[in-house]
Amino acid sequence: LSPPQPTFRSHRSPPPLLSGATTSEYDVVVIGAGVGGLSAAAVCAASGLKVCVCESHDAPGGAAHSWTTKGFTFESGPSLYAGLSPDRSPNPLKHVYQIIGEEPE
Repeated sequence: LSPPQPTFRSHRSPPPLLSGATTSEYDVVVIGAGVGGLSAAAVCAASGLKVCVCESHDAPGGAAHSWTTKGFTFESGPSLYAGLSPDRSPNPLKHVYQIIGEEPE
């Protein structure tokens, strides 16, 4: 499933509705699927809220994405993954995993 493509309009035009969604469909709408947005959405969803995450880029992850060029894969945020193994990690992303009851692969 591909994320919806961003719609660009003049700041004077009213924003388009996202796929006909109504305000009663979601408890929380998160703008941006970077690490912060995904963390906020995961914590809200883990607490039982219905969450919609909106992202204008073609992939989630924000600065934590990777890209491949000429057979080489580059990660733009590898330091985010350091410190995810210990139970008592100072890494804030590890805390999000603990809150939502998941472990990174």
